[in-house]
Formats: sequence, C-alpha cells, structure tokens
Amino acid sequence: MLFTIGIYFLFKKRIISPLAKLEAGANAIKEDNYSQKIDIFSKDEVGTLARSFNEMAD
Repeated sequence: MLFTIGIYFLFKKRIISPLAKLEAGANAIKEDNYSQKIDIFSKDEVGTLARSFNEMAD
C-alpha cells in the first residue's frame, strides 16, 4: 500500500504537474497572452515541449 502511494506521488510530480503547466501555457497562447512562460526545466520530452512553447510565444 505504501509503495502504491509513493508511486502515485512520483507519477504526479514527474508527469501530471508538468502536463498541467503545459496545458495552462497552451491555453494562454490560445487567448493571445504571449507573455506567460512555462517554467519547466527538465531535459526530457516535456521540457523540450515547454521550451518550444516558450520560443513560440516570443
């Protein structure tokens, strides 16, 4: 049980939270708010996508 809870929190921190930030950034760009930046600095695919969104907003 404790293992499952640990996996949940790890999953939430590493996957769900960054995707929620990406969604918020995409919605801001959709609403013509190009000043909002996505603050994800990971070196995985999510980080690459966040950097692309930030470059697109510039």
